[in-house]
Amino acid sequence: MPTPQHQEVVHHLTTVLDGPADAAGLDVHHVVNVRLGPARIVIPDLVIARPVDPHGRVVDASAVVLVAEVVSAHSAVLDRVLKMHLYAEAGIAWYLVVEPDGDAVSLRLFGLDDGNYGLRATAAPGDPLTLVEPVTVTVESRVLAP
Repeated sequence: MPTPQHQEVVHHLTTVLDGPADAAGLDVHHVVNVRLGPARIVIPDLVIARPVDPHGRVVDASAVVLVAEVVSAHSAVLDRVLKMHLYAEAGIAWYLVVEPDGDAVSLRLFGLDDGNYGLRATAAPGDPLTLVEPVTVTVESRVLAP
């Protein structure tokens, strides 16, 4: 299970993204089953998705427009390499990597381009990250810090 710090960062990120996602007709879900393929289900920290069946046990990757992972010591390689590859392969347009480091948080936003993610924006600890897709919002990294 994620640490309390990890959960706190996910909670703050959910709070920041919820209103802008709602305004765009999208939903924010955290810790939800996402089907990436016929035999592949992952549980990202947070997704922004088109409306899905609220009683369904799995969200199909085709409904997901952004996936976010909060990197922790035990998941660093998975989040930075493996999951990034799997999400790109599934066609998820945006990937947000949240990197807590002590009491600070940095952010990296990747966009899908020809089947691979390219770095679109970064925010050093204390700096804001502005998204214009799939939602319009400025994420203040200092607000996410535990």
